[in-house]
Amino acid sequence: MGLERRVSYIATARTYGREMASRIEKHRTRRPADWTTIEAPLDLKAAVAAVGAETNAVMVECLYVWASNRLLGLGDSAADDWAARVEALEKELVAETRALMKTGRDAAWDLVLVTSEVGLGSVPEKRRPRAFRDLLGRVNRTAADDADEVYLVAVGLPLALKGPATARGPVVLPSGGR
Repeated sequence: MGLERRVSYIATARTYGREMASRIEKHRTRRPADWTTIEAPLDLKAAVAAVGAETNAVMVECLYVWASNRLLGLGDSAADDWAARVEALEKELVAETRALMKTGRDAAWDLVLVTSEVGLGSVPEKRRPRAFRDLLGRVNRTAADDADEVYLVAVGLPLALKGPATARGPVVLPSGGR
C-alpha cells in the first residue's frame, strides 16, 4: 500500500481585477484535482476549523497575501490613526499565527505554510509598503520560531534554515517571490 496524502489547501488570495483572477485560475489548474481547497483571504482560524478529519496535510498559501489582505482592510494610510491600527493588527496577526502554529503542532495532520521573504531588500520609502514589510517580517518570524523546519526557496532551490528534514510539526516555506 502506497502513501496517500489527503491535502487541504487553504488559499488566501482575493480577486482584485482580471490579472489577479487569471493568476488565481492558473494556481487552481496547477493544484492536484484531489486536493480540497478552502478559500480564506482573512480568517485562517475558520479555514483550519473547516479542515476535514480525513486530511493528513494542510498547506496555507500564503501568509504574505493573508497579511496583505488584512493590512489593506485598514484603509487609508494617511489617516491619523492608521499607525495605531497597524500596531493593533500586528498584535492580532502574531497571536493568530501563534495559534495556527499550535493548532498545527497539536493536529493529526502536517502543516505547511508558504510565505514570502520581504526583508532582504531596502526599506521602502512609502508608509504602507514599509509597514507591510515590518508586519510580515514579524508574522514570518513568529511562524519560523514555532516551526520545526524552515526553508528559503530561491531560484527554485530550497535552503534549509531550521531543523532536520525529518522533524514532525509545522513547516514554513518562504516562496522567495512569484
